[in-house]
Amino acid sequence: MINQLKRITALIVLLTACGPHVNTGRNSDPNKWPNPPATGEDAASDPTGLNSTCFATKSNSIPENIKKVCDGELRTTAEFKNLVPILCDDGMLISALDKPECGWDGQPSNSKNRYIHRYYIEKDTSKDYEDITSSIIHIPGTINALTNIMRLAFENFDEFKRRGYQWTSGTRENRNLSGTTWDQGVKYRFRADKEAYEVGYEGHIKFLQLTPTLAIHLNRATGDFERINHFAQILIYSQLPDSSSLAIRLENRKIASNGLFNLAKKGAVQLDMEAMEKGYSNATKK
Repeated sequence: MINQLKRITALIVLLTACGPHVNTGRNSDPNKWPNPPATGEDAASDPTGLNSTCFATKSNSIPENIKKVCDGELRTTAEFKNLVPILCDDGMLISALDKPECGWDGQPSNSKNRYIHRYYIEKDTSKDYEDITSSIIHIPGTINALTNIMRLAFENFDEFKRRGYQWTSGTRENRNLSGTTWDQGVKYRFRADKEAYEVGYEGHIKFLQLTPTLAIHLNRATGDFERINHFAQILIYSQLPDSSSLAIRLENRKIASNGLFNLAKKGAVQLDMEAMEKGYSNATKK
């Protein structure tokens, strides 16, 4: 049973990430999977001061370049509607742009929970699981160390893999469908195998270099919504005066949990952890 739960949890982590299509013809009825009891908010709300300092401080001083993104792609693209009030109206996360202490430093002894915050989490277990979550990592390098790797993942995933970088567990395809660059915007196809399951979706990601030390990418799922009803992600890259950098992720996910609310929630929390670990590992890979 323990091994079965581990396999199921690993699957849900991948489902949570990507807005997947599940080939149920190859598998048993997922409604018969065990749904573990709720175990509290897990990483949903850190009790330390980092939440208020880094994640929940409103700001009226939003950088002009971020305002332009807000009034352009973000306000005019439906998938981002739940993120606009947080970043663009209330200016949340702006206070974190110049604070290295707001980001997880890659040390296993430093709890990642402190660097994850949920602005919204669905409490009604009779509904589909949904959250709006943010996390921050702090790397000892320029934003190019992060953005060049992400660019490679979406423009040429084969080369990304050849260089030994890590992506979502089980990934076998992250194909550039549009043949465009990350700066132009890439329509991509994601597919992954998890034991007997195939998961995947089609999405769109665009990178915007705002200044030499500030960049942003906008990522959203656009099709194949069999388990994920909604996925939208904003990631801000901020370079600090000492040439270290912050990656600030803001994400909205809604998962068709099919009665397995607690399992979907657990997978979402684990996905946050994996995204932080692999993001830091890729950025600091020698």
